[in-house]
Amino acid sequence: MDLTPAALAVRFGLRPWTVRAILLCGPAPIRHRRGRPLVRLDEFTAALDPGAGARDTQARKDAPGDASEHHPGPESAPLPQEGPEP
Repeated sequence: MDLTPAALAVRFGLRPWTVRAILLCGPAPIRHRRGRPLVRLDEFTAALDPGAGARDTQARKDAPGDASEHHPGPESAPLPQEGPEP
């Protein structure tokens, strides 16, 4: 099933004005008002290439070790023990 560029943009979470700007080759507002990026634009443009699909770019994002580098797991900081001592 081939997706149109607009459908790919929706899957990547782009907003309508950003999709319009990308399709018309204009400046695209790719940052949220809080400063976080809305989408990884390099992955989105790579998905527009017929040789690379959206699934391929998403699979690279879930590589082992990516999330643990930025977000430590619960085992990194033990919870304080509270309560009566025996």
